[in-house]
Amino acid sequence: MGSYYPVNRDDAVRKVREYVSVSALTDIGIKQINWRWNGSNYVSDPAELLDVDKNIELSAKVLCRAIELSPNDIAQAIGNYHTPNPALKNKAKEYGESVLLIWKRLKENEQ
Repeated sequence: MGSYYPVNRDDAVRKVREYVSVSALTDIGIKQINWRWNGSNYVSDPAELLDVDKNIELSAKVLCRAIELSPNDIAQAIGNYHTPNPALKNKAKEYGESVLLIWKRLKENEQ
């Protein structure tokens, strides 16, 4: 369905519920919590993920779980956060490696 920029909170709540009713593969809020893979495991209403504090807290839990799944492979752990579907494990790792490459370049530019 694509990105949407609500005019107010009521509009955001209405739209996020609409998106989730069309596809559970909807990313919600500041940390883009995926409803199917993560959000629905922690909250009952997708609109709860519009709360910035709750969204950030949940994203930290999701990242911790992703790291627990791959404690010795940070690229895979980052990928697990982004793409938790076990059938896409290789794609997830590639994504994690690309994130680490960007991080490394940013660190090099700090010096």
